[in-house]
Amino acid sequence: MVKFFFAIILTLLSYSFAYEYVLVNSVTVAKKLEIAPVAYYGSLITSNVYSQDKLPWVNFDKEYPDVYKSFMEWSELKAARMQRDLADAPENVRKTFELRLQKESNGFYLIHNIIHVDKIYDKESKTWVDPPTEKTKKVFTQFAYMGPDVLKDSSSFKLIQRVITVPAFDSEIPNKRIFFLDGVSESVAFFDIQSLENVQFFPYRLNYSVEPNPAIEVRKRIESLVYAGDYATAVQLADSADLSPRSKILLKYLTRDYEFILNKDSASNYLVRYSTYRYEDGLDLLLNRVAEQDYHEIFKCEELQNKPEVNKDLACPVMESIALGKMMRPLIEDASNFSFGLGADFGIPFLAGDFPDYKSFFFFNVALDFRIYNVMLSFEFNTRSLDEKCDSCGFLDYGIHSMLGYRVLKTKYFEGVAFANLGKAFYVVRRDGEEKRENKQESYFRYGFGAYVDYLFPRLVGKTMPEGDPIAGRIAIRLKAGFHNMKASKYGHSKGISPYISLGFRLRGDGVKLWNVSDFAKLDVPN
Repeated sequence: MVKFFFAIILTLLSYSFAYEYVLVNSVTVAKKLEIAPVAYYGSLITSNVYSQDKLPWVNFDKEYPDVYKSFMEWSELKAARMQRDLADAPENVRKTFELRLQKESNGFYLIHNIIHVDKIYDKESKTWVDPPTEKTKKVFTQFAYMGPDVLKDSSSFKLIQRVITVPAFDSEIPNKRIFFLDGVSESVAFFDIQSLENVQFFPYRLNYSVEPNPAIEVRKRIESLVYAGDYATAVQLADSADLSPRSKILLKYLTRDYEFILNKDSASNYLVRYSTYRYEDGLDLLLNRVAEQDYHEIFKCEELQNKPEVNKDLACPVMESIALGKMMRPLIEDASNFSFGLGADFGIPFLAGDFPDYKSFFFFNVALDFRIYNVMLSFEFNTRSLDEKCDSCGFLDYGIHSMLGYRVLKTKYFEGVAFANLGKAFYVVRRDGEEKRENKQESYFRYGFGAYVDYLFPRLVGKTMPEGDPIAGRIAIRLKAGFHNMKASKYGHSKGISPYISLGFRLRGDGVKLWNVSDFAKLDVPN
């Protein structure tokens, strides 16, 4: 699996960027399109993230001398500004800054990306238009700083951590996204306005505030509590210990705070935007080791059966990802409001009414099914084979009709539906005569009622899904019972109803709701 990393920056191009204190909140792409000056729909062609000291190694200064010069001047100004503000800052701010500055990944970066543009958003018409030939490629060159920063205003100092977000591509096929000047969307599976209402926009500039408190004593206290196994007390001190987001989620794991962990709005900052920054005291390493040991030796997924308020199928893979530090994959939270299926039913029909001298012996049905919310719609073709005992008896009945039903039962593995049929049917009788043996048929209005139960496998909830895939495949084994009317007064001289019972299968595609905090990780490596 090849991953293409598209690093996006947290920086402003004006010299006063450090004086802007912006806490970002994700919005949908549809909302972003209302205010963005320009937007591009396309895919990433190439992406390069260069640290300042690596630029000469790749001859960037020779290939792009003007950009290189601007970047070096920009980084020098930013570094000088931070040092000036830091010199005036209180001691607790300086100490926290110095602790966070120890990470090797901190520094200035240059991002050089090339985008293949499929569409450009036209704000006046609010439509997507084809780009001119000369604009099918868009080059983004951006400057970034990653690390702690001091913000100074007229009366106070604020300490923040600047980070660079990195969407990860899980396939060799480039994912389509919508690119803005100040951010990028999730991968876009369906390119229409309604779908974009549910696609998140993520800004390039990302930072989080850090309390100007080195919290060394608090961290020592938490370390002692973790060694003693007193996680409940330790988690109460987490907010004042300057813990990395990953360490916070590990404490939530150790205290089995399922309500927090399974809440995407609260957990997303920790599961995906986490920093692996570690103090020299080793608390972060301790939490990683204890959580992994707990998962292998203590945590039992089966025990969640005793907690009906917890979604076991979803909680188990999420807890595994947290404890073992795995990259969070999109998980199915539930089926959506749409599904479709194709399959067949085989069964035994019966006859009730005026049907002299013959009987039915085989029922066959093929259908194309759709579900919207709890309403079921199907287009069916079915036949009944008849064992005729006289020349005027029919030997075949077939119908083409629709089925309209309502889902009355839904569990993890079972669905039950009550339905009605409307359509047209044909009763086939052999034509008399030895020289030319042809069949004659009689058409009539078809109606019917019935119910079925589907056994569905595999389960959906908790299953991982490929990026951008909104459809999950399942197989349904269907037990079905019902009846249709039969009327052959013209040729067959018979009429009544035909109950039936059948066993069948469906190949189903279910739209799914994904438990997906985002596909972003931070450009951050352990010390």
